[in-house]
Amino acid sequence: MSASKQTNTRRAFLTQGGAALGAGVAATASASDLASGSAPSRHDELEQLRRQLAEAQDREAIRQLQRTFLSTPGVPPSLSAAYHRSYRPDTRRPDALWVREGGLQASSTVYVEAEVCTPLQGDSTIATMARLQGQVADSHWEAGRIDITYIKTAGVWQTATLAYTRHHPDGDIHHG
Repeated sequence: MSASKQTNTRRAFLTQGGAALGAGVAATASASDLASGSAPSRHDELEQLRRQLAEAQDREAIRQLQRTFLSTPGVPPSLSAAYHRSYRPDTRRPDALWVREGGLQASSTVYVEAEVCTPLQGDSTIATMARLQGQVADSHWEAGRIDITYIKTAGVWQTATLAYTRHHPDGDIHHG
């Protein structure tokens, strides 16, 4: 037999015999699952699908709660303290959402850019003129993240805690 016929014969065996061998192993594995009773029943599969659907609905409800919070303009707590007027998503980092086992608690980390406003201080002519033109605060944007925990009460998700953490370009993290 020539070398090329041996190669062809070996290739033929691997392509034809390998498929038959793989099918036999798969049939044996699924038959052993059925014999041992470890194959999931239709009821188990249905329950798993229900859990997955409930978790997807919970995730969507929480995301809607996040969107509502992020799109609501901030109200200054006082005229002397700095506050966040608005947020926009920081698309450079992915957000994360975890729904805890049981589906009654969740937490998320949302990366944002926050518009930080500091009310204009003093009674100088420039500050007075700015206030008369509607500019009551000096503002700048900074990168940060919001850590939120949620609880589900009577089937409705609510925000339990919310904490903002400011990120500095040098890598330091400061709580705000």
